[in-house]
Amino acid sequence: MSSDDGKKLDFVKAIASDGDVILVVGEQKVELRVHSQCLISASKVFGAMLGPNWSEGQNLSKNSPKEIPLIEDDAKALYTICCVVHHRNDILPERISPRELLQIAIEADKYDLRTALLFAKAQWLQRKNITDMMELAYLMAAAFLFDDMDMFIEHSQALILQHQDSYIELLADSTLSQILPANTPHLLEERRNRMRAEIGEIMLRETKNSCSCGWGKSRSDSYRDLLYEYTPLRILGTPISKVVERIQSISYDGNRQYHASTSRYDKDYYHEPAKYIATLAEKLEKAKRRVSLCLDCVQGSGETESCRFEHEEFYYRFN
Repeated sequence: MSSDDGKKLDFVKAIASDGDVILVVGEQKVELRVHSQCLISASKVFGAMLGPNWSEGQNLSKNSPKEIPLIEDDAKALYTICCVVHHRNDILPERISPRELLQIAIEADKYDLRTALLFAKAQWLQRKNITDMMELAYLMAAAFLFDDMDMFIEHSQALILQHQDSYIELLADSTLSQILPANTPHLLEERRNRMRAEIGEIMLRETKNSCSCGWGKSRSDSYRDLLYEYTPLRILGTPISKVVERIQSISYDGNRQYHASTSRYDKDYYHEPAKYIATLAEKLEKAKRRVSLCLDCVQGSGETESCRFEHEEFYYRFN
């Protein structure tokens, strides 16, 4: 935490004005006055620290609050946590950046505060149109510490779909490298390459799903042009999300298209664009599910068979 952050928090001496404990946090020694019972009920670690068996927990009094030094902790993160466990929503920060959230997750992991922050972190972990790779990585790491499977998958999937650069730079961040398993960048790269293969297969299959009427031929030609545009080498330099957008935006007739039968034994029928769009969306969602990176993937060998999250089996079955 910078000195500026320390100044911003300097006024925060009374999260609880009648608190019996003052947490002296960080190198800036920011003082947070709190109720010991709120910390004890929220955290087993604080429960032991402020219990009768430790000197910190003895002779606590609101008239003479005891100072407890927490020099290695992050003052802004502990301030936010204390606001939550003291129900001080009136002074809770309105905006928490992904980096700040990661610091909160680190403190929550250290002091066993996951349950106390269960509902707050559900809001904090929402992506809210974040696209920066490092910020997504901070959110993913925070979800990892909170053991939040759904949010970990969502943020790792965003990294897979939205970025074409190497994930190795995630290891250059000292905080991320200490939290995320060392195989995380490699698994992200592997899943991204799988998704590229899935997308290529979808485009290839759609070039062959033609028919004798103009609607089907036009759609197949559009996929053929797209497949030529995104060759295996060209797709390496393009975020997968952009290719998916192109697939979804291929022109189609928004009205029912009459299809005359070429055989007297078959009936004439209408193409249903809405049904085609729904089928395409299902193919894309199944592909995303197959390549999703979950908590069990990064904590294990990367194989999906034993994951709590049900991955689709990875092979091409689109019909």
